[in-house]
Amino acid sequence: MTNLRAGTVFTLLLLSFVLILFIFTLDLGRVARLVPLKVVVPTLVLLVVQLVLELVPKLAQRFKRFEKLRFDKSEQLQEKTRIHSPVSVTENSRGKRELHMFAWILSLPVFIYFFGFLIAIPMFMLFYLRWRSGERWLFSILMTAGMWGLLYGVFVIALRTHFYEGLLWNWLVF
Repeated sequence: MTNLRAGTVFTLLLLSFVLILFIFTLDLGRVARLVPLKVVVPTLVLLVVQLVLELVPKLAQRFKRFEKLRFDKSEQLQEKTRIHSPVSVTENSRGKRELHMFAWILSLPVFIYFFGFLIAIPMFMLFYLRWRSGERWLFSILMTAGMWGLLYGVFVIALRTHFYEGLLWNWLVF
């Protein structure tokens, strides 16, 4: 019997979630399922490859050399940050940061549910840029306005997409 590690269990859970999304996507109309399938199918393929590599260690060893390829300087940047950082990262502060990030991720669907896509996404982006990333107000507002213009121009005007309007909008408009 294979000993399942935490990474393998996570891959299985992710694979089952994406598989459920794939099944739900097949029930959509021909045009409506195009975009979800373009995301779900490659994700399924990559997750199956990941699962096979985790379950067959000999096969994973053959592809181990590709893990050493780095196209960015992330490891050197992390090391430089560790050296020059006056504060050491403890498990408690790491857990607090993860909890904050989880709260930000969870807040987006809540914003969408109450305010709708066209208000929630720019509002979330403005809040995130200003308070989480610490960007200046001018930069945050300009980036949010540009993203909203792109979102509205591409999806609403060009593609004639009708977004979810949100619970608050439905309460205000009779």
